[in-house]
Amino acid sequence: MIVTDSLLQATGDITVTAPLPSRRELPPVSTPPSPITNLPVAGSGPVANSPARSHPYAPQRPTNEQFKKLMEAAKSNMRRKVLLENAMPETGVNTAMAEAALLAARQDFMPDAEVPNYETCLKSLRTLTTTIRTAFKTRARREVPVHYDLNRPLDANAEIAHRKQRVPILVENHAYLFLHETNDPDSLAPVNHPGVHAVIVAAVWETGFHTELDIDDVDALDNLISLGGAATHSVLLEHLNGRRQMVEFSASSSSGAEYRFIQQHNLAIRNVPAVYHASISLKKDLVERGISTISMSDDL
Repeated sequence: MIVTDSLLQATGDITVTAPLPSRRELPPVSTPPSPITNLPVAGSGPVANSPARSHPYAPQRPTNEQFKKLMEAAKSNMRRKVLLENAMPETGVNTAMAEAALLAARQDFMPDAEVPNYETCLKSLRTLTTTIRTAFKTRARREVPVHYDLNRPLDANAEIAHRKQRVPILVENHAYLFLHETNDPDSLAPVNHPGVHAVIVAAVWETGFHTELDIDDVDALDNLISLGGAATHSVLLEHLNGRRQMVEFSASSSSGAEYRFIQQHNLAIRNVPAVYHASISLKKDLVERGISTISMSDDL
């Protein structure tokens, strides 16, 4: 047996080996692709040269014009609530009124957008309650001394003495609310004093608040009677000691309690048909006076 260099013998086994191929004889080596760059990483911004896209369900920001219309509507809603529903709310109720006014305006003007500066908007609406009360109190300071005969311009000392005597009689038993300045507990009557009505006409029609109201629905104007009466009461208290002294006009003041008394009085009237019809007639007269006030001012 002829053994060549290619055959080796070890421990009885024969292994055949072949010469290794040269580098030139090896097949070409394929190069793997390089890692892809510029792919977006979680939490990073969009790929370069790729336009950013917003979520289809994300709330949209309103335009300046939309926001302006929203706040105009919300303020109008809030003024109506104060004038027709509650002019003496506690803090929490006042906030709830403002939220309802803002929500109604948002549904009308931008239901798919968030209200920017929400808390600031609420604060602006809450202040309207004080603004309206101040308008009534300011007009009452002008009208009450005239309609309740409190002035004695020629004698300051006589005026002080007169007011000290007259004002307690007006305030006692709510007599200032009624034409004859008496209040019989056994006889129910609508609020009909010209002084209270003069305060309401001045506060609603001179200020332009009447544009917020449905004047044709006079049955809805009871809250104006309550607010006008409470403002009159507050001014009378300022003259209780003869000399004018500032008196708080808020939900927690004595005039706030008077406001709630007049509200209950108006509710009781609705249960007595004859008195209720008389109150409707008085409110129609009140509206006509307000309209004539505007007409006269337009002619000047």
